[in-house]
Amino acid sequence: MIHNLEKNVKGCFKRRVSVTLAALTIFFITGNMGYALAVLPEPYVTYDELEDVYEDVGVLVEDIEQNTKDIEDLDKHLSTTMSDLGKLNRNFDVAKKDIETNKENIKLLDKYLGETSKNLGERIEKEMSDRELKDKVHDAMVEEHNKRLDKIEDTVETHDMAIKGLKIIKQIKKLQKKL
Repeated sequence: MIHNLEKNVKGCFKRRVSVTLAALTIFFITGNMGYALAVLPEPYVTYDELEDVYEDVGVLVEDIEQNTKDIEDLDKHLSTTMSDLGKLNRNFDVAKKDIETNKENIKLLDKYLGETSKNLGERIEKEMSDRELKDKVHDAMVEEHNKRLDKIEDTVETHDMAIKGLKIIKQIKKLQKKL
């Protein structure tokens, strides 16, 4: 549009059209009296309004300073938190390595304990079978001993009876002699 306007203005000057006619043409096309947009002057500002603006600006500056301090405090807190997080991350990595090392040790311990418990189970079973065998042998010995004792007791009883019989015979002989 501005290009067309320039053409029209050049055309007006080439044809020797009056400046008034050129100005009117520009006005009808753009709505202004010049190429640039018209900047209207600001309305008159009173001193009281300026003081209010200055006070508002002062409050804003104080708010900005307070916000800046708050941001600095938050930055310090953030940096402290980040350093703590870094320490925790390092500790976590160390703990992970320890866990991996301990997993291998636990596997070895499980393997060893598995073999040991298996060997222990075998030893216990062997010990139990040995004791059962010893118990059977002992029971057989006890039975044989009891049989011998029974024979001895029988022999003792027969001897006791024989002794009593002899005593009775002696007493009978004494009684017969007395009579």
